Order: sequence, then C-alpha cells, then structure tokens
Amino acid sequence: MLPTPADSQTWLPQTSKLKIEESQKILEVFDPIERLEKVSDYLSKELELSTVQAKIQTQAKEEMSKTQREYFLREQLRAIKVRAWRYR
Repeated sequence: MLPTPADSQTWLPQTSKLKIEESQKILEVFDPIERLEKVSDYLSKELELSTVQAKIQTQAKEEMSKTQREYFLREQLRAIKVRAWRYR
C-alpha cells in the first residue's frame, strides 16, 4: 500500500532531524494543506542545506586534490634536480 500525503505529514516530523518543538508545531496543525506546506517548507530548506554542503565538500576535495598534485610535482622536480646534479 502506498503512503498517502497524510502519512508523510505525520511520519516526517517524527523521523526527521527536526527539533522537537518544530516537529510539534507541524503535528499540531490540523489543516492538512497547511501541514503539507509546513512539511514542504522544511524539505526545501533541507534540500538547500544539502546542496550547499555538497558544493562545499566538492570544493574541498578539489582543493585537496590540487594541493596533492602540486606536492607530487614538486617532489618529482626535486628528484629530477637531485639526479641531474649527480650526473654532472
């Protein structure tokens, strides 16, 4: 059996990362449309937060990769210089 919108209205506040007070506010709304709007607002905020977190994580990984590449290339250059100096 597929969940109904009413199921998600009560399930989400009980299982999400919402603070107790926020969950209670949603659960206390009697009008199903208004409750769905509150749930939708919360999900939109969570999606936006997740998107920002993903962008930050991607940027951090790219910067780390760049730093590691630069280190590797510096070490290669140093090794080349050492060998070139030995063969003079």
